[in-house]
Amino acid sequence: MNRPRPRRRRLWQGGVLAVAAALTAALAQSTTSAAFTARTSDTANQLTAKASFCTPGSVDLVVAADTAVYQAQPTTSFGTQAYLGTASGGTENGHTFLRFSVATRAPLPRHCTVTSAVLTVQATNPVAGRTLEVHRADRAWTTALTWNTPGRPQPTGTPATTASRSTAGPQTWDVTTLTQELYTGPDHGFLLKDAPDGTTVYQLWASLESASPPRLAITWG
Repeated sequence: MNRPRPRRRRLWQGGVLAVAAALTAALAQSTTSAAFTARTSDTANQLTAKASFCTPGSVDLVVAADTAVYQAQPTTSFGTQAYLGTASGGTENGHTFLRFSVATRAPLPRHCTVTSAVLTVQATNPVAGRTLEVHRADRAWTTALTWNTPGRPQPTGTPATTASRSTAGPQTWDVTTLTQELYTGPDHGFLLKDAPDGTTVYQLWASLESASPPRLAITWG
């Protein structure tokens, strides 16, 4: 004849399930994200919990440093100008450099990743119908940079692109992937250019020295 299972064991198992339910409810009410696993078994009646938390947040950064280089003015630096440009045309190409130093100015909380990042630059004399690219710069630079600087930074990786505006105003790019790559490192900032180089187009952007400097809005979770 089978003997009935002791009442004490049933009560103990019920207590384990109650603990699991309480932990699940607590995680559901939390404002952070988590991974939770639990199991009970007849062999050990074990309860296990494993969690990784990220506190979501956001920040709006003003550019920390910027400059531009122009092929037509190969030895002139523009790091203190109120307006920077992108140029495309024969021997008159120009690129703008933007650095936000994201890892030091807005460090990501542990277990978080970038969920959204939008770069906004004020266009002052846009040319409609152009494709504007934002790349990561492949090496360090200073605001004394010129077109002829040895080892001048080049664009690297897959760019974020957007169509140019037809009127003056905020030009935006979705740079979520690029910004996560900056956090991963190295962070040499962004390189803004017209695409493709080699056609006669010139556009100006408000710089750090202007009343409407470039901004980078980052959200993480």
